Amino acid sequence: MKKLLTLFTILILTGGIALAQTGTIPDPMSIGVGARALGLGRAYVGMAEDSDALFMNPAGIARAGNPKLSSMYSSLMGDVTYTVVGGVYPYGERSAVGAGIINAHTADINLTNTDGSLAGDGSWGDTVMFLSGGTYLNNIPAFRNIDRDILIGGSFKYFSVGGSGSNDVADLSDASGTGYSADLGLLYPATDYLTLGVNYQNVLASKLTRANGVNENIPANLKLGAKVALIGSQDQAYTTHSMRRLFLNADYDMNALDPKDASHLGLEFWPVGNLALRAGVDGDNLTGGLGVRLAGFEFNYAYHPFDGINDNATSFFSITYLGESLKRELRVHIDQPTDKTIIYEDHVQISGRVEVIPGDGSEPPMGPLTVKVNGTTVAVTEDNTFTAQVPIESIGKKRMLIEA
Repeated sequence: MKKLLTLFTILILTGGIALAQTGTIPDPMSIGVGARALGLGRAYVGMAEDSDALFMNPAGIARAGNPKLSSMYSSLMGDVTYTVVGGVYPYGERSAVGAGIINAHTADINLTNTDGSLAGDGSWGDTVMFLSGGTYLNNIPAFRNIDRDILIGGSFKYFSVGGSGSNDVADLSDASGTGYSADLGLLYPATDYLTLGVNYQNVLASKLTRANGVNENIPANLKLGAKVALIGSQDQAYTTHSMRRLFLNADYDMNALDPKDASHLGLEFWPVGNLALRAGVDGDNLTGGLGVRLAGFEFNYAYHPFDGINDNATSFFSITYLGESLKRELRVHIDQPTDKTIIYEDHVQISGRVEVIPGDGSEPPMGPLTVKVNGTTVAVTEDNTFTAQVPIESIGKKRMLIEA
């Protein structure tokens, strides 16, 4: 591996082999972000949950109800350290901001001179930093009338590449460079069980400007994704189950350099509330993984081989802070009577509706809804409305207590 890195580095410095063939820089994001997503074959654009969403689809961070933090580490082929750290913080009404960093770094590269003699050791690293924001589309005044929970988001990205070491041909520091770009994301709930996602990566990108004067493109990629909730909570999945959840994810990269690497497929099964089993297909590579949730944290493992690399068995580990789970909330809205209404009969008709604010899906599905009016149980219809006749036993000021 180190010999290959040495040869590759010298070729870039002397002739720019990568630039000559593609005109683009290697993007460390192409390895994958988050052990959960990697276990799903990198099919995550339509799911886009927790703090990993700021890398895969920034629209997803809008759902963060509390601060979240994730980190991932792996050693690729025993030589390249790959680290990801990201955090999300809720801001305002159904909105959030986030920041993250991805770094791939290799050290102790054996640099040789043109005559084969040892020139010393070198190092090389690629870094991408993110500043992200996400919100619901109907939070924007011009779109207040949209009745679907469409999520939008974006990320500003700063690229930095560089290294140290030299031989009798060139200095690695001459290939250092910087650039910037942006990602734009969207999540669209097509049905109760189908969510569609889009992440347009590296739009409005600059050139990566190197110290030696060579400019390279930062490649754009349009990623399309879908998440199908096959089994899950009531009104959130195709089939309802009290505990189990099953998700099918599919992504497609419209601008993949190699068509066989464009498709991604993943399956995630939660047999119980705190254990997930995952399997996926990333191009020609079969992937797998598992996740465990405990005390507000999620521990994820992924196995992801990389086709075409001899030492291709790579394991990824990530830890995510989820915070306290978001519980389902019921809010009662009274349509009639209005406050301080004067009643001339021996009863009063009370009507209203129950607003259901879903949690994070960790709770069992709801049964039939009811409300209590002054201690008497009243059924709620399928459209979450209710009506009740409440007797008035005596003259005077009365207070009605309605609970869901």
